[in-house]
Amino acid sequence: MITRTSVIQAIPTVIACAALLAVGWWGHRNGWALSRATAETSGAHAGYWCAEHAIPEADCLLCRKSYAKKMRAEEPPAQVAADEEIRFAQVASSAAVAHANITTAASTATTHTPSLVVPAEIRYDPARVTRVATRLAGVVQQLPKRLGDTVAVGEMLAVIEAPEVGYLKSELMRTLAEHTATRTTAQRLSAAVDSGFKTVGEAHEANARVQAAQIAVFNAEQALLNLGFSLSAAALADLDIVALTTRLRALGLPDGTATGSANLLPIFATQAGTITAVHVVAGEAVAAGALLVIVADTRHLRLLLAVSSAQADTVAAGQTVTFCADGVLNGDDVLNGDGGLNADGVQSADGVLRTDSSTVHAGTVSLVAPAADEVTRLVPVFAAIDNPAGRLRANQVGSATIITGAAQPAVLVPPGAVQYDGPTAYVFVQRTPTIFRGLPVRILATTAAGLAVDRLIAGDVVAVTGTETLKGNLFQDKFGPGCACSED
Repeated sequence: MITRTSVIQAIPTVIACAALLAVGWWGHRNGWALSRATAETSGAHAGYWCAEHAIPEADCLLCRKSYAKKMRAEEPPAQVAADEEIRFAQVASSAAVAHANITTAASTATTHTPSLVVPAEIRYDPARVTRVATRLAGVVQQLPKRLGDTVAVGEMLAVIEAPEVGYLKSELMRTLAEHTATRTTAQRLSAAVDSGFKTVGEAHEANARVQAAQIAVFNAEQALLNLGFSLSAAALADLDIVALTTRLRALGLPDGTATGSANLLPIFATQAGTITAVHVVAGEAVAAGALLVIVADTRHLRLLLAVSSAQADTVAAGQTVTFCADGVLNGDDVLNGDGGLNADGVQSADGVLRTDSSTVHAGTVSLVAPAADEVTRLVPVFAAIDNPAGRLRANQVGSATIITGAAQPAVLVPPGAVQYDGPTAYVFVQRTPTIFRGLPVRILATTAAGLAVDRLIAGDVVAVTGTETLKGNLFQDKFGPGCACSED
């Protein structure tokens, strides 16, 4: 039997149960989050708090699909690409922006010159290198030039004492004498035929011997010409034996050179340049074909660049190349990384590189190889580069910048303004005090003043600090299932 006393004792239990039911209903209705009446909104909306995204629900871009659609529709056409997902990073309030240390600054206009920065090596131009060798076996008698000497065309580089030279000179003397004798005999026979003392057949035989002697002279003359001597058998034919011997003994040697040997083979420079290597010494016996010295024109060199197959498609003959050798860095000028120009119009390697502009040399692409290197799989690119002051040396390595296009407009932002999601770079453009567009951009250049990027409009206000927070907000769908709120 229910008594008054038992009813009174049950009242606290009933009240407690009612309170629990009320709390459960309120929690279910409000997502178990306390109401924040003082929270700021982007408009005059009143409503509930989105616990999933920590944003007033009336302003939550992820909850209010129509609001997000309106924001996307208001994006500048120049910053909207086909099939691009437009993302926004949203902060709860202006106070939260300040608490996250998110500061902004206006971007500035700049210019960007498309370019490639690649490793490079200085080499001699193969068309301007002479590897001087001896054509006959013998002994090196003289080396009048030393390593590093400059030579002109026709200067003597070496003298080889080769017995075969003496033999060829004597052959020329013998054939000249035979030619003179057969010619004199032919002339006498011709006169005898006219007088009736000799037959025409005998005269023809004499003329044939003259022709054979002329052929022998030609062969002896050509053998000496093939060794580099300069001579004319016709001019030597009228000399007496003493004068002929004296002339042939000193053949090819500088005037006034005294020599007791007829075996001397002088070797001359066939191109102007610098002696870059000497492979023999005086008194050394050498075989035919032995390399003596190397002469290279160091005023005009070749630059060997190595580019990837994809990069090679943007390189063409005639493009400008700048080269900076390794180990010449100081603090004078700032050279840009991926394509930005400094005041001297010069570019650098993979970051901010400082170098004296006097150490940067300009050239021109002459050839893009039709095949990639079998080992590195990189495409060789060759450029001609002048070296009038001799500051460059073969086998030097460094970095080269190939200018692949004309200068074009770009926008400059501080380095901290850029965040990456994988290979994609993002800049956060402020659209409202608490909403930032995560704009994918391409880094065009790294300069001392900041990063040159595309897609931005000069004057756009971008976040320059606290961008890590905005990045996390931009990709919060990667960290959970997202908001389950329904559309309004």
